[in-house]
Amino acid sequence: VTTLRTSDGKAPPLLPVARKLHDERIALMKAGRSHEYDASKRCQPKGDPRTGYEGQLFDIVQNKEAIFIGHTWNRMVRFAYAREKHLAGRVPSYYGNWISRWDDDTLVLDGTGFNDTTLLDAAGLPHSSELRVVQRLTMRDAGRQMDIHTTFEDAKTFTHPWTALHHYPRVPGAS
Repeated sequence: VTTLRTSDGKAPPLLPVARKLHDERIALMKAGRSHEYDASKRCQPKGDPRTGYEGQLFDIVQNKEAIFIGHTWNRMVRFAYAREKHLAGRVPSYYGNWISRWDDDTLVLDGTGFNDTTLLDAAGLPHSSELRVVQRLTMRDAGRQMDIHTTFEDAKTFTHPWTALHHYPRVPGAS
């Protein structure tokens, strides 16, 4: 089961109400009842950024207007548009509203507009509709590995912003 941790290996800094909810979900998971809190067990989307953390392959394609991330899980697609700011008035969704930019050799993806029915991990880590996610994707080791630093900000769920780090090896034969 995927459980998000901070970059230094600690539990995310949850507010007391969110901690109580998360503890209840972990107990349900241990009892084999994750379907009671995880809507993806009932054919609902996992949402973003969770889809990228669960070991499935994905492709990243870029054109001048957007970054396209295609996941093998349920053929989920994320678009991160090349804009300076998020569009106002968007209805919250499973996958949010993403914008993108390059910071030297690092791709920066900035997401807002998530509905609060999704989870941040399979262990039931909650978030509110106030969630903002900023991901910094950088290639390392002569392109053989990609590091993604993800910062989570949500004043209704977390005591302060926090960052997780994931490493992804390039699949042999991928371009």
